[in-house]
Formats: sequence, C-alpha cells, structure tokens
Amino acid sequence: MKLRREALPKPGALVTGVVESVQPSLGAFIGLGSGVTGLLAISDVSAFPVTDLGELMAVGDEVKAQVRKVDMQTCHVGLSTKVLEPEPGDMLRDPRMVYERAKGTQRLRRRALPMVGALVTGVVESIQPSVGAFIDLGSGLTGLLAINDVSASPMTELGELMALGDEVKAQVTKVIKATCYVGLSTKVLEREPGDMCRDPKAVYERAEEEAKSSDAFFEVGALLSGVVQSVKPYGAFIDIGNGVTGLLHISQVSHERVKKLDTVFANGDEVKVMVLKRDLERGRITLSTKKLEVKPGDMLRDPQLVYDTAEEQAQQWRQQQVQVDRERAGG
Repeated sequence: MKLRREALPKPGALVTGVVESVQPSLGAFIGLGSGVTGLLAISDVSAFPVTDLGELMAVGDEVKAQVRKVDMQTCHVGLSTKVLEPEPGDMLRDPRMVYERAKGTQRLRRRALPMVGALVTGVVESIQPSVGAFIDLGSGLTGLLAINDVSASPMTELGELMALGDEVKAQVTKVIKATCYVGLSTKVLEREPGDMCRDPKAVYERAEEEAKSSDAFFEVGALLSGVVQSVKPYGAFIDIGNGVTGLLHISQVSHERVKKLDTVFANGDEVKVMVLKRDLERGRITLSTKKLEVKPGDMLRDPQLVYDTAEEQAQQWRQQQVQVDRERAGG
C-alpha cells in the first residue's frame, strides 16, 4: 500500500493509461502503472452526454486524462477527459485529437483562469441540488457556485432560483490552478442578506458596483481593516470582509522575530494589514503588517502606532514598487 501511495499522481497531472475494464453506465477503469488504477467516470468523459461508454472505448485502448482528484486514504484516483476537450463534445467526435492536443489544451485553460476577486459572467450548465450549480465560464472553464455561496440566507432548493441556460454573474472566491478549479460566489455580491433569494436580477445588475468596491480588497498593496479569526503557531487568519479570509504569516508580522504569535494577536482583535500577495494557485490572500512598520519591531512594541501610520506606510510601499517595476522594465 505504501508503494501505491508513493506512486499516486498529483491532482492536475496529465497521465497516460490503458483501459482495464469498461462499465458502460458507470465509467472506465484505467491502469496507470505501478499498481495504480484510475476511474474515468462517465460524467467526466465529455461535456456532451455519454450514454454508452462501451461505444467510445474498449479494453486495451490507450487513454490520456487529467487527474481530477486523489484520495490518499483509499488510493482512489479520479480522472477526466472532459477538461481536455478543446471544444465541448470533442471526445465523442475525435478522442485521438483530444489526446494529441491535451498538453496544449491544459496550458490554455490554465492561462484563461480568472483571478480571485474577478467578476465573471457565465451560463448554468448543470445543477446538483445538494451541491450547487456548475457555471460555464467560456474558454473551456467551469466554475462551481456551491449552494452555501449563493446567498447569506439559507438555500434549500437551488432549482427554484436558477435553471439550465440561465446567465449568472458571480465573483471568483477560489482558484486551484492545477485542476483549473474555480470557486464562485453570488453571496458576496448581495447588498442585503437574502437578495439572491428575493431578486437575483437586481443582484446581477448591481454586481459590477459591488465587485468594484470589493476588488480593491484583492489588489497587492491595498490597506485593509480586518478582524482576527484565529491564531495558529504559523500565522493569523484575518477576516478582511466580503467573505474573504487572508493569512498573516508569522514571518510577515514584524521585522523583528516573533516567538509566539498569540502574544501579539488574539481572536477578535481589530487590525490593519496590507495585501502582500494574491496566490492564484491556492486562491489565497497573503497579508503583512511588517511592511507597515515605521521602525523594525513596532508591531511588537506598539501595534496601534503601526495602525495609525499604516496608510502613509502602505502608500510609500506602493510608490517604491512602482519605481522597482520601472527599473526592471528599463525605464
């Protein structure tokens, strides 16, 4: 079992295998070598419905697929060829072409990924009542609008709110580059909790205004006010509003070494932080108070002083970055 776990591919990896068995209404089991078998579920074969997988592939066929998920406990590997289709339905028309262009298609998809915080428009392509709605974002990308991200008010039946083909506006809250996962939210676009349940069209009409006001939260160099949600040995998680939590790593608290973070922050503390980085791979916002210190160690001696002068320090940092960018560009 240990050898099999070591041999397991990573989510997002492009793999080549051989069909070991086909269950027409379930999917195909693909041998990936080193004793690892992946499941290509029938729903992950193509963006178009596949009624009989036995008509598309047979035992012994060579297949290229992208690893969708990996369970390290059960050694289950979920595969997808759907995400490798240049155009919806290509797996039904010409599987060989899909395999030949797999690497290029994967690269193009990743380049097309939106940034966390972006406002996107898409079309509902499927609804799973207890999971959420899958939204076609174009460029071969599909976003998940999870049921708990639709509205601040409890949602019991998503099918009553939207239907296949409906156009939806949502904000990107998470991106995983390896698997091209895009997490969406309309909840963060609500002006009042429950607006999506009462009048989705009004939410979409105001979406640009709401997203524009929140997009500044995601700009590198932006100064934010937040509340400490939790303190861990390695950093503090800060609620910076709009449904977003940022990480203030212990190394970004002060220029002086912080031995124990819980001596600096406690749950519920109001803080000021600067956005240091937006991580597309993890869909994470990295924060800093170190960049706001006038003198090294100010966060340990007098955090309020740091917060009082934060705007000035953040502005100076942004100006320095502009100058650095100009020098790198050669002018």
